[in-house]
Amino acid sequence: MMARRPDASPLISVIIPTFNAERTILSALASVRAQTYEALEILIVDDGSTDGTIGLVERLAAEEPRLRVIRHERNQGPAAARNTGLAAAAGRYTAFLDADDEWLPDKLARQVASLMTAPGAVLCCCNAIWVRDGVAEGTVYDGCVVTSGPDAWKGMLEDVYVGTPCAVVDTAVARRLGGFDRDLRVGEDQDLWLRLAFAGEVVALPEILVRYRRSIGSYMDRNRGLSITDWLPRLLAHVEAHRAALTRAERHRILRRIYERMGRNAYRDGWRRRGLALLLRAIRHGAGPFGIALFLLRASPLADALKAALRRGR
Repeated sequence: MMARRPDASPLISVIIPTFNAERTILSALASVRAQTYEALEILIVDDGSTDGTIGLVERLAAEEPRLRVIRHERNQGPAAARNTGLAAAAGRYTAFLDADDEWLPDKLARQVASLMTAPGAVLCCCNAIWVRDGVAEGTVYDGCVVTSGPDAWKGMLEDVYVGTPCAVVDTAVARRLGGFDRDLRVGEDQDLWLRLAFAGEVVALPEILVRYRRSIGSYMDRNRGLSITDWLPRLLAHVEAHRAALTRAERHRILRRIYERMGRNAYRDGWRRRGLALLLRAIRHGAGPFGIALFLLRASPLADALKAALRRGR
């Protein structure tokens, strides 16, 4: 039976893109159906699955009137799938969930309540716990400068702390901004969260309300180098576009954090020359050279060889 929607409760559109997700989609959907906030429509956008995903969701749709399935005949990528869902969304707000992640039961209730008390807010996010093979590996907010309000974009430029399954957005504003940029092979979600933050206020809830699943061989694991070739130029363009609204100190801090974070990641992933170049840029913007040198020493191939030798000698 379809849940009755109280007049004071705005409809929320939940968009779930799927591609060959038969192993996890029912768990993701169960976490949506278990939400204490019931004024939902659930839009499954299947992006050309070739496994049993469609059969599973269509059988569930027969007993869940809030669930609608939209199909792409060929795979177009997550940005296109989310945009298809965004175009079809009837809700005042839109929430996003990936087919292998899960929400805690009060997730939407907490976020909608926060949005309703912040008239200028166009984006609400929450914290999430990273889970790999059932083991917690920290949270999305770890190491980030997490802030709310009209200036939250400054902290988000340093490190976009909004996870896709953590975001609830103003549907009309997200559409006006063009949704997710299909030209970005990675970072298309971070790009939209930033553009929303430039357009209005952000509400960042401290609670962990999402279980974010990490898996070996995921798209991001396979394409981490695209963060430098695709996402970094767009991120730097955002910094430059808002240069007039930043103090000199803020701009240096933002660039230092960007170059140091991406430099460390690149160096650890084996892109050593590129990582070193980024770390040198971080130093030019104020990063401590001693800390960078210590990181390079610990992450060097020689250090890795020594660690391997010690493990073999045990």
